[in-house]
Amino acid sequence: MSQANSSRSLHHVGLALLWFLGFVVVTVAWGYIPISWENWAPATCMPKHCFCESLHTGTIRQPANTYSNLGFVLVGLLIVSMLRRNQSLKDSGSPAKNNLINSVPLYTIVYGWAVVLVGLFSMFYHASMTFVGQWFDVMAMYLLATFIVLYNMARTFRWTGRRFLSLYLASNVILGFFLAYVPLVRRQLFGGLIALVLVTEMYDQIKRKPTINRWLLGAAALSLGLAFTIWILDIKHIWCSQHSLIQGHAFWHLLCAVSGGFVYLYYRSEDDSRTLA
Repeated sequence: MSQANSSRSLHHVGLALLWFLGFVVVTVAWGYIPISWENWAPATCMPKHCFCESLHTGTIRQPANTYSNLGFVLVGLLIVSMLRRNQSLKDSGSPAKNNLINSVPLYTIVYGWAVVLVGLFSMFYHASMTFVGQWFDVMAMYLLATFIVLYNMARTFRWTGRRFLSLYLASNVILGFFLAYVPLVRRQLFGGLIALVLVTEMYDQIKRKPTINRWLLGAAALSLGLAFTIWILDIKHIWCSQHSLIQGHAFWHLLCAVSGGFVYLYYRSEDDSRTLA
């Protein structure tokens, strides 16, 4: 990479970090605004099954589990900043690798902001421990999982961006309905989406045999596997210190954010010689 391109890349990362700092300031300030959640419908896990961290009074009911979601915000903003990097590379005559996520800005925009929303919505959930917060928290997870499923299919079947976006919006409207009216199946639905992620990825690997950095996918899977192990230890109170700032569920957030970043880098690493729509 040339010195000019390196300088542009650092500039774009700097802008993302500046935006992140703004989110941090707003989040910390929000914690000082007195809000009572007592009159809100509680999350379905209440009162004794909402992870290990003890419930505080005031605006932020689970501080560690709330603020750890800033990891998602940082990763998502860095992903969105790649749009400008791609344009800088194109302007310099050194385009990014030829693939859907590099050549069609829609995919980076949707994925990056989905990662940001996971962080923001999960913050709301752990701060409030309300049913509304739960809906937003799980809905953001659906936004991320459905993106991966549908992007895998777009890679395989060469969908247009319009078709991808239509199916993405429709599927999440349906999932949002189930989440509101049949909340007890939320984890089963998410498990089904994860299964579809694996199936669509394996199908694409078999059908197209893409030239891609599979080590990055392995890193994403390892991060997610470790995160899920910690999630189980936390929710079952096997690893649990209720009043500590070091919470297993907070590590779940951080590791999932790392996994989401690796997934994006994995998609960016593909070198697709076919003409892209």
